[in-house]
Amino acid sequence: MESKFLALIEEIDECRQSGFVRMALHAALSLPDICSTAETGEKKLDQDSDCSASSGKQGSRYKEWWNRRSERFLHRAPLLDGKQLYQLRNNFFHGANMHVQGKNNIPIMIDISSVATCRFPPNIKYCTLPHSPINVGVLITEILNVARQFYSESGASTKAFLDGFERFVVASPEDYIFANDRIQHHDCDKRALCSPQKMLEKQGCSMGPPVQ
Repeated sequence: MESKFLALIEEIDECRQSGFVRMALHAALSLPDICSTAETGEKKLDQDSDCSASSGKQGSRYKEWWNRRSERFLHRAPLLDGKQLYQLRNNFFHGANMHVQGKNNIPIMIDISSVATCRFPPNIKYCTLPHSPINVGVLITEILNVARQFYSESGASTKAFLDGFERFVVASPEDYIFANDRIQHHDCDKRALCSPQKMLEKQGCSMGPPVQ
């Protein structure tokens, strides 16, 4: 069965290569969150809890995971260390900016030019001069490569966690069979057991003919 986590990684890269580098960066920056959580084994797929409840612990885990895994999988220092990557994550997620502090508190410039959409080799080695801009495409590629390698080396339970993020997502009509079982297990609103077509029919509406 195809890994949904690896499919997510490829989707992020396709997004980047299509020119949507900001959205690709936003998604890529969440991967160390997901992977570091999966590695600790603290969360279970059936656990309905707020992931933001332990943000302090998650921040330390994010930075430590990135520092350890990136140097191991990239065989070199990453473009941004754990502290800088987490700062970029927080500023981009919550502050709508890409501000990152470099050495001596000098801001690191982020390059989002068309070069960021290039197809980079998996083992890319990217060198920058002091205070030169960091190409966001290479940064995204680094994050995706580390996450991909982490998945390949993980055990069955960790892979199950990583592949379980779409557990309550319906992507095809066949998924309703499995979704219904999950909803019944969680004692949700029984109206959700209907497919979109049946829901509309009950309201006197129609989805119309399929698009050719």
